[in-house]
Amino acid sequence: MNKLKGKRIIVTRSRKQAGCLVNALEKQNAEVLAIPAIEIQDPDDPEPLARAAAHAGDYDLVIFTSANGVSQFVKHHPEKIRGAICAIGPGTASALRKYKMPPRFIPKRYIAEGVLEALADFPLSGARVLIPRAAVARDVIPVELARRGARVEVVEAYRTILPADSVRLARTITAKSADLVTFTSSSTVENFGKLFSEPPRIPAACIGPITSATARQNGWRVVVEAEEYTIRGLVKAIIKYCTALSYSARKAASGSTRAVRDRSL
Repeated sequence: MNKLKGKRIIVTRSRKQAGCLVNALEKQNAEVLAIPAIEIQDPDDPEPLARAAAHAGDYDLVIFTSANGVSQFVKHHPEKIRGAICAIGPGTASALRKYKMPPRFIPKRYIAEGVLEALADFPLSGARVLIPRAAVARDVIPVELARRGARVEVVEAYRTILPADSVRLARTITAKSADLVTFTSSSTVENFGKLFSEPPRIPAACIGPITSATARQNGWRVVVEAEEYTIRGLVKAIIKYCTALSYSARKAASGSTRAVRDRSL
């Protein structure tokens, strides 16, 4: 359980959701520095979400793209969903099951494009589709479903803001503060970047390709990308990267020692 011993890793996930990642990293003896880049807040106007929840049984398909969307949706005591439910990944699916809303669809790839693949055979022509999601999100799913003939209703379920205490914590961060900074969504990338005039030169570890693309666009050097787009997959990728780095360092040190010994002969 010492695979990350001596490594300092910044976790930018919201304080409420960071526990799973923090615990997994600390289990491997990493030193974790929590600087939440997002805080979940209710939408400015909660009425559209409340109205959609009250008529949840009228939709043929409800798509949840995050566990946050699930928790915000159930706060409005929704009508029983009689149509199909789709979860973007296992974390969202777990949140749905917690509220006795088991998903029929979970894509193989836990990104928007994966959702579209999972719904390839679903009869979308004329179907009413509800997507409760963050205020700022990619439009890949609603645009494509509408193109396939669905009547799509996108409802703001929550918005993300930058926590005030993170501004204070960020003042102490330099390139030498950590070995890695972790990003679990594009919003964590964008909000964390707002804490600095320019990103500190800390290598980034990202949960998947969309987050990695956002990180690169915002000036981060991505050295880790999870093959499985989950917290477990991210931790596994971080361990793999750090293990390879340590091996390379040991090999280089061994080569230098041999070179010095050879010169002394």
